[in-house]
Amino acid sequence: MTTWQRNTVLAVVLLVASSGFSPGDADGSPTPSDESMTGEVGTVTDMDPSFDVRSLPDGFPSELIPDSFTAGMYAELGSIRNVNFESPSSFDDVVGAYTDKIGEEPIIAQGEERLAQWTVDIWAVSVVESTP
Repeated sequence: MTTWQRNTVLAVVLLVASSGFSPGDADGSPTPSDESMTGEVGTVTDMDPSFDVRSLPDGFPSELIPDSFTAGMYAELGSIRNVNFESPSSFDDVVGAYTDKIGEEPIIAQGEERLAQWTVDIWAVSVVESTP
């Protein structure tokens, strides 16, 4: 038996035209504005096993809620809204389910973690497989 376990995390982030970031520093990197620094944002370690999807904001697309999950969280940071779900399902199974729901193939990146991403209207959807 190995000493590590793989987790699949689904992150859904609201994309907004005025995302709270200024055009950037001289090197082109974005710099947070005052608005983006308000509010709180959690980390994946803040996932709640008793997360209730009824706490999601009005208008959250129900098709982006996974069929099953073991924990979840919702956080706001200025105008950015972030929803995370943790699933016991494999990365490939979660990606397959979202590909079916969204109707298009994701962008996939592989390295130390595997990442699949889609854009759905004003939401960015990411599925990440990580090793804790």
